[in-house]
Amino acid sequence: MRLNLRCGFVLLALAILLTGAFNGSAQDRPPAPWYQQAMRWGQVNINELDARRFDVKWWIDYFQRCHVDGITINAGGFVAYYPTKIPLHTRSRFLGERDLFGEIVTAARQAHLHVLARFDPSYQREDFYEAHPDWFSVDQEGKPNLLTWPPEPREKLYMICANSPFFWEYMPKIFDEILSRYDVDGIFGNAWDGYDGICYCRYCRERFKKDTGLELPGAEDRADPTYRAWVTWHYRRLADVWQFWSETVKRLKPGAIFIPNQTSIAGMHGLVERGQEVLQVENQGRGPGTPLWQIGMTAKLLRALGHGELPYWVTIGYYLPGWRHIAKPEAEQQVWLADAVASGARPWLHVVGAAQEDRRGFKAFEDFYDFHRRNQQYFQHLSSRAEVGLVYSQPTIDFYKVPAADTPLGSPPNVTESLRGAYQALLETGTPFDMVLAENLKKPKLDRYRVLVLANTAMLGDESLRALEEFVQSGGGLVATFETSRYDETGKRRTDFGLADLFGVRAAGETVLGPLGHSYLRLESTDIFRDSFEGTAILPNTRYLVPVRSSGQAQTPLWLIPAYPVYPPETSWTETKTTDTPLAYFRSVGKGRVVYFPGDLAATYGATHLPDHGRLLASAVRWATTSSLPSRVEGPGLVDFSLYDQPGDKRLVGFLVNLTNPAAWQPPLTEIIPLGAQTVSIRLRPGEHCGSVKLLVSGETAQCDQAGDTLKVIVPRLGVKETVIVNLR
Repeated sequence: MRLNLRCGFVLLALAILLTGAFNGSAQDRPPAPWYQQAMRWGQVNINELDARRFDVKWWIDYFQRCHVDGITINAGGFVAYYPTKIPLHTRSRFLGERDLFGEIVTAARQAHLHVLARFDPSYQREDFYEAHPDWFSVDQEGKPNLLTWPPEPREKLYMICANSPFFWEYMPKIFDEILSRYDVDGIFGNAWDGYDGICYCRYCRERFKKDTGLELPGAEDRADPTYRAWVTWHYRRLADVWQFWSETVKRLKPGAIFIPNQTSIAGMHGLVERGQEVLQVENQGRGPGTPLWQIGMTAKLLRALGHGELPYWVTIGYYLPGWRHIAKPEAEQQVWLADAVASGARPWLHVVGAAQEDRRGFKAFEDFYDFHRRNQQYFQHLSSRAEVGLVYSQPTIDFYKVPAADTPLGSPPNVTESLRGAYQALLETGTPFDMVLAENLKKPKLDRYRVLVLANTAMLGDESLRALEEFVQSGGGLVATFETSRYDETGKRRTDFGLADLFGVRAAGETVLGPLGHSYLRLESTDIFRDSFEGTAILPNTRYLVPVRSSGQAQTPLWLIPAYPVYPPETSWTETKTTDTPLAYFRSVGKGRVVYFPGDLAATYGATHLPDHGRLLASAVRWATTSSLPSRVEGPGLVDFSLYDQPGDKRLVGFLVNLTNPAAWQPPLTEIIPLGAQTVSIRLRPGEHCGSVKLLVSGETAQCDQAGDTLKVIVPRLGVKETVIVNLR
């Protein structure tokens, strides 16, 4: 199981808007630094051949039509696009005497655009390797690690180690050359983490031994404490690199900034803790099996990471994944952009190659960026109004592996499946929700939520456990699945669930049962599920199950029907009506409510998309709120609804994004399917009253239909998106 910091779940996928809630009016806010004010960004990744064919005027004109605030353009690191004087800093083979980077910077500044100089320090050619072989990453046998991204590179490319002098001595010289020669606003680090596996060079061996007292792990084994120590150490060392480069850039040019590009949020906690001022993450597009709302999840994670206070960007690719020079279908691009912004991100256009022969995708960005620019007052200074939170645990992402053997019938659930399943189920409730980091489970951060969902959040620290217990005792709702809290934050397995007292169960074994095969859930008659399962007495079971013992203090509306034959059909029957194995525990604790499913319910839903599993999760969330759900959208189709405050402006901003499409789980989306009327219900706080309502996309005015603390707004139709602006009085 390889830890890959450049490919993750966004991690999962893993970039930060929302400059947080401000007191006072917009006029009273102090001016923010330029990089916090910038709302739209553009980036062209220049290839070597572009050195002789880059049309500077066309690109600057296009970026101006898009109303971008800044651009990112290649300067060097791997290939230099200017006449560098630094030894081994190789100029493009097609550059000649041209200073392409300088031309672009001059034109961009004349167009009043900010510029970040892009560097890629992760690999070099053979001549560089021969000059400084000790700067490069090696395997356990001392052989250099090569870039192996398929298809194979045009030549051997050697992966650099982030602990070598290349990062700490050589790169600062390049920064100095660029910042002293060109009028740029900072440095953008692409693939800035170097080799992303375990490196066995002398710098890593010596530094790891010095910092931890341990020898480097022999393999990437999640069960190995030394490997877990290496992951934590590796994150810390990358944060050291970021801090050093950031301080170097600021020293060389006051007011400049270093922005590290990320492909997942793994390790970004350290950046925020050390004062990172803006976050950026890639979510360029979706491959097979990636849901349409993946970019929304990425943005929500980044908002959680930045505590809703840092501006964050999400990179959105012009192209289709796997075909970097084919434009993404316009329908897919429109929804991808809309869901990113609705979830709080600022858009960052990413194009690979300056000479695009397929120009079908440029209009989608131009149109959306224009809409964003005309209405950007509604996309700033936002504070999430969600009252439901989906918990995300980075240690669980990094270290968790279910203790069950793979079999031909299936493989153990993974954390990606669990998060995706829970995310999808919450979307289907029509309720705004946030991602909540496990390390942020503490007062007063939890006071704003009514329900928290822990989809196999296996690894939780003791402080988080105490915060969750207090949250429930004080009236909060909790929905948890599978091995939630069975491990501490370091990956050490507890003797029992850390939240056993809340769940009302005890662990009854060390091995997870499954895959369960042809198994079912017996549904007892109960008002817990209301009308969700009318017409059936059984539901499909989950794939895996944690054996537990009940304390006898919970409602148990679901019971196990053990697996029985599928084939031949003459033998596919069971006489089992009920067993002594409950598979759901609903109980009141203090002033709150807790629901625990010992099966991998969220992961099964994320993998199979069977609607009954999503309905079970949604029903559990409804029950755990102790009352009706908070603000929500109701109507046909699948709609992502996000709701925010603009406190200084006495305004609520609601974003609706239409995700209804047969391509929602399998790209690409090629057609927008319009929806009929949507009813938006917003729970107002004491003293809040609706003054007026505007629908930003359609330009229509809606009625203030307020009854008590509930405001209802009718959106007559929904294409790609709509933005509901509620001015309060």
